[in-house]
Amino acid sequence: MFGIKLPLVSIILIGILSLSCDLFAAEKLDEGTIKFVTFYDPPYIFDPSESKKQGLVQIILKSLMDNIGIKYSIMMMPPKRAELFVQATPNTCILPIEKSQEREVLFSWVSPIIVTKHGLFQMEKHTPILIEALDDARPYRLGSYLGSGIGDYLKSFGYLVDFATQNEANIHKLAADRIDLWASEILTAIYIAKAKNIEISDSRLDFFTTLKAIGCHPSLDQDIIYKMNQELQWMYQTGQIYNIVQKFKADNFSSKVK
Repeated sequence: MFGIKLPLVSIILIGILSLSCDLFAAEKLDEGTIKFVTFYDPPYIFDPSESKKQGLVQIILKSLMDNIGIKYSIMMMPPKRAELFVQATPNTCILPIEKSQEREVLFSWVSPIIVTKHGLFQMEKHTPILIEALDDARPYRLGSYLGSGIGDYLKSFGYLVDFATQNEANIHKLAADRIDLWASEILTAIYIAKAKNIEISDSRLDFFTTLKAIGCHPSLDQDIIYKMNQELQWMYQTGQIYNIVQKFKADNFSSKVK
């Protein structure tokens, strides 16, 4: 029997589309409900099936959706899979996602859901790596994770980037000397280090500020996208976002975290 041989990329894409259709059919949404797809990313996102604790982005999202009166649900996936799922599935959005030139045309955007800063961390007990500019990090192995815009950014400029499945794995790779520096959002790194009881340095260099966004399937009603963007901007202008962030830091971190 003769068969048609498909390229590996085609087989993978067919599998992704099949998976998205199966999941979407299994969880049909009520009319007017948006499904947000996200990934475990403490302290911004916690898995609702494992913890009652709400991450910072989850708190902001709830305030946003309550303000505009639209129902929603949240589904968890690994970061890269979540991005591909939303590209293939109507009426879904991914968050928080870093906007990039490559992603620009793939989604309808609501931004920024949160503004973050990235730094380079090493083990506290190790001899300090002196970095005055990002170019000083070129000789070192940098830890990031699949789906991270920062990891992709560093790799595109020729840095030695070692990608983990999840950002949380990087602190163990750092402790095991499998990477030299951990390129991470600052609040995330501090939270993970505290949770794992592993001492890391202060950031050796704050090298990037990121506007993290909501990326929605292009078929989502543009009136809803407009409404979400307008309300989010109003929340920034009136100080609602600032107050949410400050309360979250006060509840979860020491006063030194800014």
